[in-house]
Amino acid sequence: MSRSVLTAVNHYCLFPFNHGGSLGIRGLYKALSEWFDINIVTFSVPNYYPKELYINKHIKVINIVLPKKLADLQKEMYKEYGMKSDTVIDSSPAVLRWYHKFSEIIDEIRQIVKDSDVVLAEHAFTWYLIKKACLGKHLWYRANNVEYDYKVDTWGQIGCPKDLLQEVYDIERECCLNAEKILAVSSLEIDRFIRLYHIPENMRGKFMNIHSGYDVDNLDATLPSARKKLSNKYEYTGIFIASGAPHQRQAADHCIKIARECPDIQIVLMGSIGKAYMDKDLPENVLLTGIVT
Repeated sequence: MSRSVLTAVNHYCLFPFNHGGSLGIRGLYKALSEWFDINIVTFSVPNYYPKELYINKHIKVINIVLPKKLADLQKEMYKEYGMKSDTVIDSSPAVLRWYHKFSEIIDEIRQIVKDSDVVLAEHAFTWYLIKKACLGKHLWYRANNVEYDYKVDTWGQIGCPKDLLQEVYDIERECCLNAEKILAVSSLEIDRFIRLYHIPENMRGKFMNIHSGYDVDNLDATLPSARKKLSNKYEYTGIFIASGAPHQRQAADHCIKIARECPDIQIVLMGSIGKAYMDKDLPENVLLTGIVT
């Protein structure tokens, strides 16, 4: 029996496969590869990475090298908004504004998805691209978070212009209204989408709570007997690994609360979540380690 084909289009470079975003993507599509043959499209600026890479016999990663003109447009955008090295936001506005306007990107996507039954936008920013390049396909949206809330929180810290935030709001709302399926990571976020974007209640059924999952099968673990203890001062250690997303910070706040209540337990915050607490007054039994690779 022939297998259906699903193509996912991700806006940032997945290589190397050792950061939270790429491990989350691998985790989802390894699960979906039980039923689908998977193409994962990623973009890179330098041509450092292979054009195609198989994760397993059902998952292929396809790398598209971006035109240099896109990098120039992004620099012009930073200049237009007066952004400097300490206020530069990520590349997502460039994806949103320009990827779907480059014929060479459109042509490559069309060739990749020609046999696909479903095309999925990883994050909202590739929605215009897949909508233009993938006519006649079933279009899904994978919501890694409530992107607008995340950008308000992270971009807001560096004084991001409101029109860029409005663009995020508009594109995510369009995804929620027009995608056939929306894959969300929690029921709380589904409720937030419906409230934030005024989604009619009769459309709730197209939202699917798939939870969060990471592919850790390919990572080498150190056996407990071989691990070096972080400190001899504490009998027990709790570890929380997360990004700096708002809902992750709520969980980290709870971990810190536990640390204050249980001074005999060391709490370790790993990943980019630590940036939010670098200038905070933390109890001595909370350790920040930075990004995990």
